[in-house]
Amino acid sequence: MQLLKNQIVNYEPMDTAAFRIKTPKNCFQGDLGCLSLEISGKKIQMNATLAPVGYPILNGGTGRFPMIGLDVFQYSMPTLETRGNVSVNDKTYEINGNTWFDRQWQNINTADMTWGWMDLNLSNGVYGSLWFPVGNGKERPFVTLLYPDGTQNVVPVSPVIANARDIWKSTDAWKKRLSYKMGDRDSGM
Repeated sequence: MQLLKNQIVNYEPMDTAAFRIKTPKNCFQGDLGCLSLEISGKKIQMNATLAPVGYPILNGGTGRFPMIGLDVFQYSMPTLETRGNVSVNDKTYEINGNTWFDRQWQNINTADMTWGWMDLNLSNGVYGSLWFPVGNGKERPFVTLLYPDGTQNVVPVSPVIANARDIWKSTDAWKKRLSYKMGDRDSGM
């Protein structure tokens, strides 16, 4: 499959097969209609429901795309009305807001690979799923944009990693923050 470039992709219904991730004290489960999350620890308990609003993003335009030798499947639900409560040290707080959820799966590949991903929530109601994979020394970044009417557009963008500036590294070795300017004004953003 080739990545779609500058094409509008219309929303198509997706498989609503449920998933369930369960440990002895935690459970995360659901489908495209509703998700639920239950967490129980020594000093924390959480119960929440996450109800999708609007359309999912079909990453790469169809929910399936090649990336660094992987055959990746992913959809993103950028707006979930999230309600519930969390208790920390016996004090309970209400959860009431929006969250983002990604469901991804792919074949396993042991090749040397690097990629980054970022969700975009724009003030005009457009959501984006930005990918910047690096394979064979070349970065092939793209963004899948979801518009309020449910249409989607897959747009190549200029390299993210190569154009990063003002890189700040936290004291936690795994956390990084970078600045990036998307230079493609024709991307619909």
